[in-house]
Amino acid sequence: MNPQQVTADNISRSIPIVSPINGYVSAVNVNNGKYVNPSDILFELVNLDDIHIALTVFEKDVEKLRVGQRLTASTNNNPDKKYTCIIELISRNLSNENAVQVICKLETKTTDLLPGMFMNAQIDLSGNEVTALPEEAIVRYGNEQYVFVETDSRKYEMKKVQIGNTENGFTEIVTDLTQQKVVVKGAYTLLMVLKNVSEE
Repeated sequence: MNPQQVTADNISRSIPIVSPINGYVSAVNVNNGKYVNPSDILFELVNLDDIHIALTVFEKDVEKLRVGQRLTASTNNNPDKKYTCIIELISRNLSNENAVQVICKLETKTTDLLPGMFMNAQIDLSGNEVTALPEEAIVRYGNEQYVFVETDSRKYEMKKVQIGNTENGFTEIVTDLTQQKVVVKGAYTLLMVLKNVSEE
C-alpha cells in the first residue's frame, strides 16, 4: 500500500492481500484486529502443482541412492495406490538418528496428497544381485540372527548370519552360505526343538 496514494476518498478499513502463488491456505497466523509487523508471516500457502516427497533414509542405505533414481511411494491409508517419483536431492547432513533426507519429485501431478502425509517408498535398485532367503528361514535367538543348515541327513546346525535389507518377504543374507543347504521352512520349529533338548 502506497501511503502517498491514500486519500480521504479511498481510505478503507480493509485491503486485499494477493498471494504470489496459486494454492491453498495451510495455516493462518493472524486474526481480526491483531497488530502485525512487516516481518510477520500472516499465512502459509501450499502450491499443489509442485509437490515433493521428503524421505528419511538410513546412513547404511545412502550409498545405494543417486539423483535421477526412480521410486514408487504410497500413503499409509491407501498402500495400493502408487506414485512414481524421481530423486532430485540427497542431503549431506546426517541427523541424530543416523539418517539423511532425500527429496523426490512426483512424475505426474496429483491432488490426492496433502502436506504432512506420511509416505512409504520402494526405491528401484535394479542391477544389484544379492543372496536372499525367505523371512521364515531366519530366526532370532538372543540378539543374533541364525539359519539352520543341514549337516547330514535329518541333522541340522544353527549358523549365525548377518542380514541386510528385507523386501517382499525375502531378507538379504550378507554371510556366505555357498554350498550349504539351508532350511527354508520350519526354522522356528527346529529352534524350539533345539532349545527343549538343551534345557533337558
